[in-house]
Amino acid sequence: MTLTDGHSMTEVCERVESDACTGYVSRAFDAIQIIGGVNYCLPEDVTTSQLANIVKNYLDNDPLELSFPGASIVMFALIKAFPCQGEQ
Repeated sequence: MTLTDGHSMTEVCERVESDACTGYVSRAFDAIQIIGGVNYCLPEDVTTSQLANIVKNYLDNDPLELSFPGASIVMFALIKAFPCQGEQ
């Protein structure tokens, strides 16, 4: 299954095994890290399961963004959840 947008992510993260959701979030996070230039400050001890839960909550709370690409949603969720000092 391809997770192309927030609608697909919501379906996978809520109706299918959460491992698929966690795996997608983890791969998107790795790609975002490689590209760089994104302004969020993650705690050192954050886990991929926690990241997946943050993305799930973001999908639930920001339904207007469900048409965005999945990787963008991961990025936006992390920026919102982990703003850097002074950017809150």
